[in-house]
Amino acid sequence: WSAVRKFCEEHIAVQTEIVLRPGLPMHEYDAARGEIIAYRAVLALSAPMNVEPAGDYSKRKDRSGI
Repeated sequence: WSAVRKFCEEHIAVQTEIVLRPGLPMHEYDAARGEIIAYRAVLALSAPMNVEPAGDYSKRKDRSGI
């Protein structure tokens, strides 16, 4: 996972430089922003998920799923 994180962080830095560079066509800025979002989404996969533990559903306050 460290190799993936390093790869994503390096590419985020490159794409950020493109976004900050003046004089490029608008579609290049949009593509760079999209790639930054995609790399950040990959990095977010390592974050722990908020999962509700299984248990007594009668004590839940949120009854929308029942």
